[in-house]
Order: sequence, then structure tokens, then C-alpha cells
Amino acid sequence: MQTSPRSLPALTVLAVAVSAAVLVACGGGGANPSAPGAGTPVAQGVVTGFGSVYIDGERYDDSAAETAVEDADGRRQATLLKLGQRVRALHDGQGKASHVVVDAAVTGVVTAVNGAAGTLTVAAQTVRVNADAAAGPVTNFGGGYTALADVQANDDVEVHGSPVYDAAMQRYVIQATRVEKLASRSHYRVSGSVAALDGDSFEINGLTVAYTAGAVKPSGAVLANGGAVVVFGTQLSGGTLTATAVRVLKADALVPPARTQVALGGFVSARDPAAGTLVVDGQTVRLGSVTPTPAGAVPAVGSYVKLAGVMAADGVVDAQRLSVRTVVAGDELAKVRLAGEITDLADAAAFLVRGVPVDATGVTPGAGCPSPLVDGTPVRVEAQAQAGTDVVLATRIDCDPPAGARPRELLSQGLMWPVDAASRSFTITDARTQAQVTVRWDDKTVFLGLPRPDSTQPQTQVLRTVRVEGYQEGNTVLARVVRDLTLPVGRREGDRFRPGVAPGAGAGAGAWTEYRQKVQQSHH
Repeated sequence: MQTSPRSLPALTVLAVAVSAAVLVACGGGGANPSAPGAGTPVAQGVVTGFGSVYIDGERYDDSAAETAVEDADGRRQATLLKLGQRVRALHDGQGKASHVVVDAAVTGVVTAVNGAAGTLTVAAQTVRVNADAAAGPVTNFGGGYTALADVQANDDVEVHGSPVYDAAMQRYVIQATRVEKLASRSHYRVSGSVAALDGDSFEINGLTVAYTAGAVKPSGAVLANGGAVVVFGTQLSGGTLTATAVRVLKADALVPPARTQVALGGFVSARDPAAGTLVVDGQTVRLGSVTPTPAGAVPAVGSYVKLAGVMAADGVVDAQRLSVRTVVAGDELAKVRLAGEITDLADAAAFLVRGVPVDATGVTPGAGCPSPLVDGTPVRVEAQAQAGTDVVLATRIDCDPPAGARPRELLSQGLMWPVDAASRSFTITDARTQAQVTVRWDDKTVFLGLPRPDSTQPQTQVLRTVRVEGYQEGNTVLARVVRDLTLPVGRREGDRFRPGVAPGAGAGAGAWTEYRQKVQQSHH
């Protein structure tokens, strides 16, 4: 029997909502709506693509969704979604998302890097990265990192992943799906379950947390061993984090009712064949009569799985379907999916889609695609993540548009654009087509590097080099992200492949040359 210690660091607990406005149940894309009286469906897992957002291979329409991170008090702040992040997407049961909340496992300072073991240490948490697609999801890197070798002690980082028990270390490690270097950091954040609780301290997987009663949130919440918490703090010394806030998850919001449709992706951290249960990312799952797919697959500890099921009254998910990630052709859990317009094309085999650099070497685009591919072509790309680079390797390219809202990406290079804050719209001249495009924004639009226009201001003229990411709606584009490309805020990994955006000789075509040289060296 594969089991785990009681001190399982439940990085997120499916049976708990982190805020009443974003209720955490789970529901798969395209799933039927929950039964009457049940909670709102939510998908919880890893971001594997864009154009809408793909979570463990399932597409969720995010054209009208708020994307955010939550602070110590549960307030939400708009943010960008990135490959490898763990997220929770509240949706309507038919795959249309209203909220997508980003859940990091740990944020803090790197205190050690062990290249031979493939690990780093952050806030006393051991983080393991993976560069072998045959062993599981390849760890995504960001913020200037492309591999573990780039990570240095004293770097500020944000880590996404799930707990997996390491028998040799006799403790849980975080199996990372994303490691990102941060330009700045205001606090430590550690998620897990309480152990060794006494009057003024407890432990999370080797980290001592010192707290006061006033730091426990919400007011009246009670800490207990085994309870799931998210800890925020600003001081970490000698292995002790002084908490400014301890959010007790079960006391922090509503528990989803029974019969709520749920979906969950993550690493298996415990398995009890006799009881027929798994623990996936801190959530207990009852398998019942479900047969894992593909045929013969076993959801062993450390394997990555995706499941759909129903929340039971006892807080356990009763699985209806379960897939185990493999590296066989066609495995949705091993794919990156992108849908949108080709931008920043260097040549027919090197371009960006939704800000992600794509290597299309050896791929023959499908019927209906122009030959060669050109900037502005709407495409759907299936690809694989690669170790040591943020370039994904395409395995299929089609040019028929995806169902739902059409993704758009526009660039205005230093042109005057009139802003009408009252009607929440502005007009830009797209640098590629030279066409005038009206762009609208709403409360869910993320502005990066420029202030959100105030509706009390008169119509103004603003000089910006902006990139707009959004969706076509009739004759206008509804913006999801508006960012000033001249500033580092909100910069993405793919920006260094955009000519004139990222600083340095490696930007634009030089970045592609560097990538191809690395590929050639790996083949020798």
C-alpha cells in the first residue's frame, strides 16, 4: 500500500473556497452543469495553453474572465496567466470561465540550488524540477530563467507545483511545474498543512511558522494539525517565518455542496489501493469502479493525473474519469495548445502565438494555411514543451479558427491613440495591417505599465507603444491585456523573440539564432 505521512502539505484543498466570490469546486471543460443545489464548477490544474486558456489540456473560454492572484485578505489583483502555473477556473459547466485564480505553491528567496539532484530550496521547501518529458511534465521556467542552471542563491522566485512524497528524503517535495524569477517580492507565501501545532508556532513541511492570534484569518478561525493554510510573512530567519497572516482555508469560505461537478489535475502524493483512494494536490479522491486511461495505466505516487468527478458530502471527490499522463502520441496531458494569430514571425518555422515562441521545424501546416505562413495567420498549434528553453516544439498546425471568440493580438508602435475613458474605448493603428482598430476594456482587463484610465477624465491623447491581447467582438476588440512594451512590467518569456521589445543583442532574430544553436549542440 502506498501511503504518506499525516503531515501532507496540501498546497490547495479542492473542498475549500479561498473566497466566497471564487468558490472552489472543480468542473471539467465541456462538462455538464452541476446538479440542482450543487456548487459552481471549477477546473483546478496546470496551464497548458492559451487562446482561451487550456488547463491540463481542457479548453476554457476566458474571453470574459477575471484573471487574478489573491493576497492575505483574499482580495484579488489582476495578473497574467503563464504556462505551468497552477490555477482554479470558476466556470459555467460548459467551459466558459468567469474567474481564473493563480495559486503559487511557494514564493520567497532561493537559499540553495543542487544541480545534481535537480532541486532548489525556497522557504525551507525542497522544490524538484523535471527536464525529462518521459518522467512527467517538464518544468516551465520564466522571468529570465530557461533551466535550473540559471537559478542562483538569493534570487526571488515564485514556484508552482504539487506535493510528492520522497521516500529517500522522508519528506514531501514540491514537484515544480513552473519556476519564475521575480523582479521584486513583497512577502513570503507558503501553502501547506499544519503540523506540530503549539500555542504560538507550527510547522509546514520543515518550515517553522511563528504567529499570533491576530494573524489568523478570517477572524474566529481555529488552527488545527492537518488543516490547510496559506501563510504570508516578510521575515524569515533561522528556519522560522514570522507570519503576518495565516489564512485558514476551511474557515475562509464556503465548502462546495455535495453533487458539485469537479475536475482536478496534479501529481499523486499518496495512494491506498486497499481503500481505493488517491491524494492529488492535497485532495482525497475515491476511485470506485473507475478504470484509469490509457489501458493498463497505474496512478502511482509521483505520476501526473487528470480526473473528473463529483464532490461527495464527506469532502472526498468521487471520480468518474481518470487519465494518467504518458508520453504516447495523442496524450492531451503532454501537449501545449495555442490558438491565435501568428505574430513576430522570423521565418515560416519561427514565430509567436499568444506570446509563446513556436518552433515549427518539420511540420507541414494543414489545408487552408498560406504557404509560407505569414504574420496575422490565425492558427491552432499542438506542441510539446522542451527542457532548457521556453520555445515549444510544434507537432501540428491548423489554420481553421477555433470555436468561440476569436483571439486577437494588436501592436501600436509609438502612435497617438485617443482614449475615451467614459466609454472605455480607444483606437489604435495596428502596426501590421495599418488598420484603425477600436479597442474596448472592462473591469477584468489587465493594464501593465500604464494606468487604468479613469472614467471621470475627459477624452485624452496618450503616446504609448502598446500591445493589446483580447478577443474580436463584432467590429471591436475586447482587451484582456493592455501593456506598454517599453517597460519591463508584465514582460513575458516570448518577448525576447520580438524585435525591438526586449533589450540586448539576443532579442528578436538573435534569440532564434541562439535557440537553434542550442538545438544543434544538443544533437551532437
